[in-house]
Amino acid sequence: MPPQPIPAGVLADADTTSLATLDVSRPERFQAETHWPYFARLRRDDPVHFCPDSPYGPYWSITRYDDIVSIEANHRQFSSDGNVIIGDVRPEFETTRAFVTSDPPVHTRERRAVAPAVSSGRVARLEDQTRAQIAALLDRLPRQEPFNWVERVSNELTTEMIASLFDFPREKPVPSPRAGRNGTRSSVTTGRRCSRCGASGHGSRRAATSSPPWPVTRTPLR
Repeated sequence: MPPQPIPAGVLADADTTSLATLDVSRPERFQAETHWPYFARLRRDDPVHFCPDSPYGPYWSITRYDDIVSIEANHRQFSSDGNVIIGDVRPEFETTRAFVTSDPPVHTRERRAVAPAVSSGRVARLEDQTRAQIAALLDRLPRQEPFNWVERVSNELTTEMIASLFDFPREKPVPSPRAGRNGTRSSVTTGRRCSRCGASGHGSRRAATSSPPWPVTRTPLR
């Protein structure tokens, strides 16, 4: 649900824009958190929607849950091989392809190799440590001045979490968060059985995690 009321003008635009030109990928709507009614429109009027023109090229939007589950369970017709995001993958990422951008049997084999690191029991044991790391990171952020959320929070937190999950020695340089994001940005852990490989503790739905690319000003809570 939207965290705040959506302006009437946005609601009207979402309801009247031609489906032939409706593009839910526009980043400024996510920045302003006004993307919600556009997705609601697609779920209501065109749940399998084709956008012929966008900054990322043509793409399909599947917006109803049951349709998403059906597609995710059918990797022979709807492959994840090579890419699970709306834009094209840069060539350098092809040399370190992650299991979320692979189909069985590669997906199955590689997913099983990392499963112990993200099991529900292990994540529960890391909860206190994780909360402490996040609190310390947030406490270090500037107050009452703009800062780059991606550099100060997204990158640093991703690096810390990957290091913790995979017991990466703290005295060694940790791999770039870009590498980690290439492997984790599309995976949503749901605790359900994966429709692609049959293993549990690993969601089969994809969600492109995003961080705001604009400056953020932190205001202390009162």
